[in-house]
Amino acid sequence: PIDEARKLGAQALFGEKYGDIVRVIQAGDFSAELCGGCHVENTANIGLFKIKSESGVAAGVRRIEAVTGMNAYEYTKELEDTVKEASESAKTTPENLSAKILELEKQLKSKDKEIEKLKSASAGNLVDELLKDTVTLDSGDKAVITRLKDVEPSELREISDKLRDKMGSGAVLLAVEKGGKINFIASATKDLVKRGFHAGNIIKETAKITGGGGGGRPDMAQAGGKDVSKLDEALNQAKIQINRALSGEID
Repeated sequence: PIDEARKLGAQALFGEKYGDIVRVIQAGDFSAELCGGCHVENTANIGLFKIKSESGVAAGVRRIEAVTGMNAYEYTKELEDTVKEASESAKTTPENLSAKILELEKQLKSKDKEIEKLKSASAGNLVDELLKDTVTLDSGDKAVITRLKDVEPSELREISDKLRDKMGSGAVLLAVEKGGKINFIASATKDLVKRGFHAGNIIKETAKITGGGGGGRPDMAQAGGKDVSKLDEALNQAKIQINRALSGEID
């Protein structure tokens, strides 16, 4: 009877429904469960038992999924084949695969640092080239307002910061087009910010021309645009906006 089964501590799993008379499967004194039918005479018939996954199903309750018998053998064989393939790709043996992976991870980290150094050096060279494009505004201030080529949007901030620092006193507005989208960044030195330059306001108006938007702080701001065909127009308007801001025409 199901009431007696419950007194034994038998558990009904996964919300299954049972009748008044149930079968109880007990493994030693550590497991008692209701069962729809026996598939083995005793637990020894199960043979190899291989856990495939483990997950939480409720507070304090874990669920494991496993394979047994020949299914467990096939699963283990697949894992073994995968380890062999991975070992061959890594040019090592299955026994040394873990050590090889750690070695490769160290090499990747080293390469990543080397790449960052090269990127930084490349950004420095680009900054020197951009300084040649410095223009003098009607307000008498220096500015670099241009679109960049072969530059990742993620590199804009570093290039803008380095360019601004090298100018000593000046404003920067850069744009890069990637995948049909535009990324803008605007910045200026502290002396220009005190005189009325607000990167957030300027970048907002610039991006608006290309169907985008954005904003930020007075000294640095970023924005996005959509219409690449209007990028040159946006940069021309940015120059006008910056000049007006530094001339005291914009609050």
